[in-house]
Amino acid sequence: MLVFFLLQDDHYEKPYSDPSEILPLLYGAMSPSSTAAPAVGITPPSPTRTSSPSSGSKRPAPTTPPKSSATNAASLQVQDTPLVIKESGKTPHTSMTDPKALLRNIKLAQESKGHFVGPVTADDFLLYVPKGDKVGEYPFDEVKAKMYEKWIRDAAKKNENAMYDPFMKMMEDMLGSVLSPGKKLQITKTASNVLANFFGSDVKPDFVIHKGDLKKKDGEKFDFSSIELMIEIKPEKGLDAFVDDNNEHIEGTTEQAEASLGQLATYETCHASMQTRHVVFQVLVVGDYARLLRWDRSGTIVTRKIPLSDKNFFEFFWRFCHLEASERGWDKTITKPSEDEVEKAKAKLEAAEKEVGIEGEADFYSKMSLGKGKGSYIVHRIFSGTHSPFGRGTRGYAAYNLTTEEVVFLKSTWRVVGEGRMPEHEIYDVLHANDVKHIPTVVEYADVTGQVTKTQDAPDDWRRKKVKKTLRKFQHYIIVFAELCRKLENFQSR
Repeated sequence: MLVFFLLQDDHYEKPYSDPSEILPLLYGAMSPSSTAAPAVGITPPSPTRTSSPSSGSKRPAPTTPPKSSATNAASLQVQDTPLVIKESGKTPHTSMTDPKALLRNIKLAQESKGHFVGPVTADDFLLYVPKGDKVGEYPFDEVKAKMYEKWIRDAAKKNENAMYDPFMKMMEDMLGSVLSPGKKLQITKTASNVLANFFGSDVKPDFVIHKGDLKKKDGEKFDFSSIELMIEIKPEKGLDAFVDDNNEHIEGTTEQAEASLGQLATYETCHASMQTRHVVFQVLVVGDYARLLRWDRSGTIVTRKIPLSDKNFFEFFWRFCHLEASERGWDKTITKPSEDEVEKAKAKLEAAEKEVGIEGEADFYSKMSLGKGKGSYIVHRIFSGTHSPFGRGTRGYAAYNLTTEEVVFLKSTWRVVGEGRMPEHEIYDVLHANDVKHIPTVVEYADVTGQVTKTQDAPDDWRRKKVKKTLRKFQHYIIVFAELCRKLENFQSR
């Protein structure tokens, strides 16, 4: 039996205002002349995607048909319709010296433009970093701050490496009461150290704020799960990813600026993906000033230049260190499962993954809970995903239901919220009500509480002219299907 999944596309802007519009889309997906994307989370040129259960062979290499309209439909593969190839859909890179990685960073920066809001003042940015009632005033020492600012400014005239020690000493001295070993969070210089390998690319920010021990005790070099915030250092303003004095856009347009922006975007994507965060904070230090960044799936809030002697620079870290984990961006639907839970799920998950061709070397398991009164699931490998810092960020998993002990398909995504936009489960309700065949069975679904983007609500006077006029509002949404399906191009008739 074929089972077709209908999924809204990230780049298909027309909302489904009338449920009857859904049916032609589904039947269009079934027609011989149309094609469908092979997996959840990869953007096709039409608003439909399909997959199917059953055994199959290795995925065939996609072919490109000739431009002639006489192309034989029987010769086309699943991906024959040309896709928009973006760097966010390919392997991200972080190096600023490797020529190929440099070009990829620049391309990623160009693709991300229009999502950056600012430059905003530090006071406005701090509205996104709430200060709890029990958090005292930051004990700012202006004399010390100016001394460190000059030290770092002088070091920046030499090179980036010369900036590391004075910056570290400043952070330890000015913020030691909240950023030091034994405290909830601490800061470590990580320049030249690889913290993670993200789809073949090394991620190595200059400093990180982290909890607990950054280094693992089991032979692994670093524990990426402990990282809370990345800090990137640049010695001169030519390497700044942003500009303050352009009414058209905040993003820099030089090759160096775009390379820096692409690097920041790659780091954010790695951070958000590996820790499944709904918000990521970053700090960019350029010479003797800094910029604060807040990323969500809608866009990024960026400050104007903040002098390193400004109280608000330290106020940000003071508040950040007092935030709860969810306020720092952690997705609380995901937790570490018990050994017993993993043991129950492991054999069934691995067998199901093998059956439908889900491959990978992941040796870790996570527990995803949909909320009070709803199910909890053990997930292993990602069936499909995205490398973009913006948009739906869809991830698909084979998932073990801890209650029913069955393997199902779980999709975690950020759905667009807006008039006429139906949540996916409502689309399936309409399809089932109209007796549409070969579509999956919805087990349950949930909007994740407190995980809604905020960047789209930034006031107009924060935006430069070329910021996307319709930054979209996204809600983190999880939907579970009874059927775990293989990719359509791997499906074989029996």
